Amino acid sequence: MTEGGVLNVSTDGILTAIAGTVNECDLEMSLTVMVGGSLVTGTLVSFKKWAESVTNAFEASPGEFTRSFGGAVGRALLQASDAAKLDSAGEAGPHFLHFVGARILSGGCEAASVTVWRCPIASVDGFCFGGSRVDPVT
Repeated sequence: MTEGGVLNVSTDGILTAIAGTVNECDLEMSLTVMVGGSLVTGTLVSFKKWAESVTNAFEASPGEFTRSFGGAVGRALLQASDAAKLDSAGEAGPHFLHFVGARILSGGCEAASVTVWRCPIASVDGFCFGGSRVDPVT
C-alpha cells in the first residue's frame, strides 16, 4: 500500500498472515523477532493459548491473592479472546504476536526469560522462523 507515493510498511503483511493462521488454527511455531534492537525468541501461539498460559502462571504463583487475581485476569482474557473472534470479522488481521517461553536477548546476552510475552506486530523490525541461540561472548 502506498501513501503519497511512499510505501507504507508499518505492519508486515506476511507476519500478520502468520499470526492470523496461528490464531485461527490454534497452532504453535518457533519464531524470532527483532523489536527495538532486542531479539525475542520463543514459541508463537494463539491468543487463546497465550491467555491460558497467563492464567496458569498466576495460578502457580504463591499467595492466595495472586492466584485469585490470576483467575480473574484469565477469565477476562478468555472472554476477550471469544469477543475478538466475533469483532474481528471485518478487520485486516491480528495486531499482536503472543509468545510462550520467550527469551529476550539484548546486547549479545540473554536479558530475560519470560513465561508469556506479547508484542504489537507494528513494533517488529524483522523476523525469522525458528529459535535463536546466542552463546556468550568470551
